[in-house]
Amino acid sequence: ALMSSLSKPSNAILDKTRFALDLGYAFFAFHHWVYNPYKAGAFASGQPGRTKALIKGGVATLFAVHEINKADKLAHSSKSPLLQRLAGTLDNMTSSFSSLGQKLKSGNFNPADVESANKTVGTVGSASAAAGAPITERAAPGM
Repeated sequence: ALMSSLSKPSNAILDKTRFALDLGYAFFAFHHWVYNPYKAGAFASGQPGRTKALIKGGVATLFAVHEINKADKLAHSSKSPLLQRLAGTLDNMTSSFSSLGQKLKSGNFNPADVESANKTVGTVGSASAAAGAPITERAAPGM
């Protein structure tokens, strides 16, 4: 029994990896499909391709919410003390992204919502890095 437990990786280690991957996908989707186009002016009224950019941004934000929710559930259920400390930081991010995604899909958003969501990404990323689990943006397979 001792040998079999030594040969299996710790669930807490796998939890940290999955947590970092889920948030990496969320951060990438937000920055690639929402924040960068927003900063480039793609969401501005009268811009060619605005509707397409807004729809892509809305869908990407909702995908990010899905990934954040996965990371949040994992953090709350993990035995890793590190993830348990980070679990509370994701609540604001989830509500901010959910609201932003709906607004982008409808084409009726406030630029301050995008800036607020980006600030939340920075806060969560900093807290995660400080706790020893840095988040690296990653494109999800098929993105």
